[in-house]
Order: sequence, then C-alpha cells, then structure tokens
Amino acid sequence: MITPKDILETARLAKLYVDDEEIDDLCTKMQSIVDFAGEVCSAPKVCKSRASVTDNQNVFREDRVEASLPVCDVLRNAQDTQEDYFLVKRS
Repeated sequence: MITPKDILETARLAKLYVDDEEIDDLCTKMQSIVDFAGEVCSAPKVCKSRASVTDNQNVFREDRVEASLPVCDVLRNAQDTQEDYFLVKRS
C-alpha cells in the first residue's frame, strides 16, 4: 500500500515539491501504477526469447580502430580546458 510517507520520500529523492493537497491523489495514482505493474509481471510469458513478427535480424559491423581527431581540434571550441581535458562546472 502506497502511503503519504512513500510519496513524500519519493518526491524528496526526485527533488520535487508536492503540495499537501496532492498527496492523497498521488497515493491513489501511484497505487494503481504499482497494481498494474504487478499484473504485467504475473502475465504468462509467450516465449522465453523475444518474439519477432519479421525475419529481420540485427546486423553487426566489425569493430575497426580508426584515427581520431587531434586533441587540439577537439578542445578548440571548449569553454574551459586544463591540459588535455574539458573543465566543467560542478552542479
């Protein structure tokens, strides 16, 4: 059973604000999602491998080592660099 405490904890982890008036409605909606997921998990499996309605198969190419761009070209438009690395702001 989904409780208001579960909703508040989920909102906190997702860094979302939840209005007190929304909590009961969210509990009901979240419970219906959990119930549906339970139904999906309990459905009989058609086959153990993925079924396909066509005869298409994945075609993989052979891995090849190719020359890459020079570091100076890659870093040319970077906002900030240090040695051979991009510098990014901490969030």
